[in-house]
Amino acid sequence: MQNVGDKTTREKSEQTEDETQTVCVQTSRLTHQKKAKPQAWYIITTQSWISSAPLGLYLITRQRVFSCGLISHRNKFADDIQCYALIYFRKCGIILLTKNYNARGDVMFELTNEQRKCFALPPVIDTWKKIEVKAGPYDQYTTYAFLEGERIVKVILISENPEQELYHEYGVDQLLSLDGTKILPKTDKGKPQNFTAPNLVKKTPVGMALTYSRGYISVVNNNAEQCYYRSSYNSVKPENLHQFSTWVDKWCDKTGEKELIEINEFAKRMKTHQKFKEGDFFKFRINRSLFGYGRILVDYTKMRKEGIPFWDVFMGKPLCVAVYHIATEDSNIAPEHLVHLQMLPSQMIMDNIFYYGECEIIGNMPISKDEDNYTVHYGKSIDMRKPNCVCYQSGKTFLTFEGESAFDFSNKGIGWDLSVKLPILLECIRKKSNSPYWEMINSYQAEQDLRNPRFKKELKQIKKQMGIE
Repeated sequence: MQNVGDKTTREKSEQTEDETQTVCVQTSRLTHQKKAKPQAWYIITTQSWISSAPLGLYLITRQRVFSCGLISHRNKFADDIQCYALIYFRKCGIILLTKNYNARGDVMFELTNEQRKCFALPPVIDTWKKIEVKAGPYDQYTTYAFLEGERIVKVILISENPEQELYHEYGVDQLLSLDGTKILPKTDKGKPQNFTAPNLVKKTPVGMALTYSRGYISVVNNNAEQCYYRSSYNSVKPENLHQFSTWVDKWCDKTGEKELIEINEFAKRMKTHQKFKEGDFFKFRINRSLFGYGRILVDYTKMRKEGIPFWDVFMGKPLCVAVYHIATEDSNIAPEHLVHLQMLPSQMIMDNIFYYGECEIIGNMPISKDEDNYTVHYGKSIDMRKPNCVCYQSGKTFLTFEGESAFDFSNKGIGWDLSVKLPILLECIRKKSNSPYWEMINSYQAEQDLRNPRFKKELKQIKKQMGIE
């Protein structure tokens, strides 16, 4: 049988092959274009998988896939063709592939509804209207809004710009004006805003979200402000959207009934404010199967409130925390067991993941006086009133003196989340040592940390300078 995609114009006809009817679609009005680059997306039917195919009408038989013509992403007859495909779908197996196109005419990645289930994302309903929102002058991405009547219910941001590739899908709940040109305010005090991408992306997200940005992936519950999965914890870093789409496929392949129940339970969480304090043990999710455990060592916000001096150079509400040498499927490890485990070197972190309950507090014990796993900071004061002041901070020890600093290890960096990398953690556990940590972390981190064994001589000199035995 001849492939019907070999000719650009053909009158409607019907043929039969192996009891499967073939329909040739008239394509004289269709604009052809070069084949789109594969983005690892698939169409599934009861008979066959189609992969890496361009946008168009397709005929599925048990043996072969026949193209019925390509569709230009700007073709004004697309709606007519879609109706034609729906008419003949049951009878002939014709499918219209509807995908996003970028400026080059290439297919842009978008989750399928089956994939959305694996991330607890609401499916796209057939009755929703999908529109491309007017971009701002500095936007590096394309914004799509999904409308249910006059309500915006979903947003997808996509960019294929090199070094700025992005896929961000999340829910919103915003009403549009009757003419569809304004985003209406939530309260009477607000004012309508133009329905543009810069205004839309500033609106509060709701529900679950999947984000791929600058090589990192996150699965987040916006209602609870908690993260279910961070690729950074697992040293997973897709370099482009093609690799991200492959990661999505693998995630979905490994999603069974147990995983679906877990992520749907997570999606139901609402915002809570968790109390925490020094000495608290906490639990966190490394990935879908492993949990990690750690401890809060110092609450610098509490010191600030109580007027206890420290080198206040950190953004947000800083905590000093440390993660234990453990990665386990057991989500019920007791603090009495954890307290005997070795820790990774501590880090400075803002308190968000503790305040909103992403890191669950599981118990408390007083910090022992001989605890020495604190971050160390040394360097010139940033206070312009004290240009010659040198500061030293470690745990609750804060010392200053007037003079010249011998080195600059101020190390003012602070994170939003835990600086955990599963391969590093597992290697430290295997060797029962933190040596792999210093060998495997990013060089810029290793070179700024006075606790690094390579700076043992410098640390001894600094402690002597500060009068620390």
